[in-house]
Amino acid sequence: MNHISKKNYFLGFLFLLSAPLCAQPNTVVATINTGITPAGIAITHDNHKAYVANNNNYGIADQDSVTVLDLKNNTVMTTIHDDSFNQPYTVTLGNKRKNAYVTNSNSTTITIIDTKTNEVTGVIDGFDGPSGMVITPNGKFAYVNNYGGPEGVGSGNGTIVRIVDLKTNTIIGNPITVGQAPAALAISPNGKFVYVINYVNGNPDTGT
Repeated sequence: MNHISKKNYFLGFLFLLSAPLCAQPNTVVATINTGITPAGIAITHDNHKAYVANNNNYGIADQDSVTVLDLKNNTVMTTIHDDSFNQPYTVTLGNKRKNAYVTNSNSTTITIIDTKTNEVTGVIDGFDGPSGMVITPNGKFAYVNNYGGPEGVGSGNGTIVRIVDLKTNTIIGNPITVGQAPAALAISPNGKFVYVINYVNGNPDTGT
């Protein structure tokens, strides 16, 4: 057995309430055991649950997963396993509060989870090492950065962002070319701009 599998991996929480509501603000109030190498987290709009992508970059069998947390009690509700998970990296929640979208950074897919049932309901295919996703304020479209993966140009060699129609769960339009190794992205509150950060080659002063 791989000795790494015997280790515990944790997700720490910060309590960020102001002093009048908390005697010790900005302190860790709980630690919850999740899966192997947790990489991304998203919290539901009602603050009741969180979804954690367990990246499992050690490649331990059956450990690519998403852990669902009960934030009221700071406990694990369930752990979701699905054949579509392949080094899940980020979780993005849909604006209609129904779906969680999990980027599978070592493959070509994004997995869709129904947040009411915590079941996988679909897969969006056609990416190349997807490692981040943002959704427009109207909830109709998503932008996905493609870092590069083993089934495409190789890890760290991607240069594109793809647009997804969330009604049909399909990729639309032409690829948008950005810098090398797009690692993360953010969308402005008004939805007019998407900002993409790129590792490029990892050397000093090359990131964009």
